[in-house]
Amino acid sequence: MKAGVRWFVGLVVLLVGAGFTASPALATCGKPCKKLIASDFKACKSACGKDDICKKGCREERKAGVATCKAAANPTPPACGETTTTTTTSTSTTTRISNTATTTTSTTTTTSTSTTTTTTTGTATATTPCGTFVIEWGSLGRGDGQFDDPGGVAVDHGGNAFVSDQGNDQVQKFTNAGTFLTKWGSLGFGDGQFIHMGGVAVDGSGNVFVADESSNRIEEFTDTGTFLTKWGTFGTGDGQFNVPFAVAVDGSGNVFVGDFSNSRVQKFTNTGTFLTKWGGPGSGDGQFDQPIGIAVDGAGNVFVADRNNNRVQKFTNAGTFLTKWGSVGSGEGQFSGPQGVAVDSSGNVFVTEGNNNRVQKFTDTGTFLTKWGSLGSGDGEFSGPAGVAVDGRQRLHHRLEQPPHPEVRVSVGERASLL
Repeated sequence: MKAGVRWFVGLVVLLVGAGFTASPALATCGKPCKKLIASDFKACKSACGKDDICKKGCREERKAGVATCKAAANPTPPACGETTTTTTTSTSTTTRISNTATTTTSTTTTTSTSTTTTTTTGTATATTPCGTFVIEWGSLGRGDGQFDDPGGVAVDHGGNAFVSDQGNDQVQKFTNAGTFLTKWGSLGFGDGQFIHMGGVAVDGSGNVFVADESSNRIEEFTDTGTFLTKWGTFGTGDGQFNVPFAVAVDGSGNVFVGDFSNSRVQKFTNTGTFLTKWGGPGSGDGQFDQPIGIAVDGAGNVFVADRNNNRVQKFTNAGTFLTKWGSVGSGEGQFSGPQGVAVDSSGNVFVTEGNNNRVQKFTDTGTFLTKWGSLGSGDGEFSGPAGVAVDGRQRLHHRLEQPPHPEVRVSVGERASLL
């Protein structure tokens, strides 16, 4: 796409151990978790004797215990914008000693002691800020970890980040902290090659979907870059595209594509079989003027950033219109060039704005919650933020659009709930 606007969304849900009753030692969590349950595990195996099934149960119990211990030692931090209340209790003890003298000719000393205990309870409230800058990585170039107009970002269940590096015609994979892991792709029309790709998405199995916009197709890869399949040609028919840019995957593996210049959304199986479509050019409910960002929540609802209509639209998984919000402007709940959209597992919706250089957060029905960001190259500032993804460490990943800042930046955002 030539207009210089880019996006994407990804959502991570982390599954931790549940249903395990920890031993008393686990309550402390003051040592490495595996060491804490080592004695319990040895005792369990010893009691099993030669029963292999029993021993397998011991190993499963140990694994669940470690997960439980780690979760207890590292509680989920409060979400951005969430107010927490801390109660403090202090106790003070005062001892009084008194001496009493009686008569004028003799003195009798009586000592009395009284003790008073006072308990004071106080509360303090604090609001966790949204948009707190955490880390950034990348610079202009063709080397590992460098970018030339990165187009989209997605995050897998392990927290790894995938970035579509448009100008270099490749996908790069990083750890959550920005450490380069691998890359794949080159310029061309062959399998695993790209011509100015757009959004990127990751499914629950770790497979990566890339919108190869100038080739008018979707390509699917393993998380290490092995080519799996592709679908799409230029056109207006079912399964055809005219600049596919936005791509998202639901919990069932269905793939949703924002067909930018055809002003529609198409839905496919994860192997490319066409399922349904909706939309058309216009400003009415369910119509689009450049659908550029797309996200799917845990219930399967689809959110589309309708760029030139300066709004977000919400649909059922089959494309039935539900609601919309937004108008042109720079006020709260208004947009100027909405691009990326992401949804966390609590249903909160995050929208990046290329022209207002900020991120806005809403409920899933469009009620404004908070915003952050401004124009600049400093920490927490943006120059055309586009791609956005929510990871399992309560962090939003933003893909910066405009040169000369071809970086991936990360800021603290909403919780991706631990389920």
